[in-house]
Amino acid sequence: MPLEISIVCAGKLKEKWLREACAEYMKRLTPYAQIELREVADAPDSLGPSEAREQEAERLEKQIPAHALLIALAIEGEMASSEEFARHLDAAFTKGGSRICFLIGGSNGLAPRLLERADQRWSLSRLTFTHLMSRLILLEQLYRAFRILRNEPYHK
Repeated sequence: MPLEISIVCAGKLKEKWLREACAEYMKRLTPYAQIELREVADAPDSLGPSEAREQEAERLEKQIPAHALLIALAIEGEMASSEEFARHLDAAFTKGGSRICFLIGGSNGLAPRLLERADQRWSLSRLTFTHLMSRLILLEQLYRAFRILRNEPYHK
């Protein structure tokens, strides 16, 4: 059974360079897993942070695949080195079977109910990234993790 990774995220990639970079890493990931990006619309800036998170949560929930181990990317999530990230990914596939879903909120983060629903919470860094950049960073780290797990060379 092939490994499946879904990335469910708020916001559409508008910048050409960011779309191309994400597409490149999705292409690089194809030998290792089936990967898909599911985008939902950001909440309007006119909403307050709490209301925006709830509005996005309604859209995000509809895109979460059934029977997937749900990993929320959140500031308060567990941080890891690339090697640890690879081991966490391997363990997540063991625990979740062949399907993992990463959840990325909008600029206000994820609604508390989505964080509670998640099986795990991971953080990409102590640094703050835009929710759109987080996609690219996640894709690159997934690619790096598969290379590490298979003892394949990759730049350090």
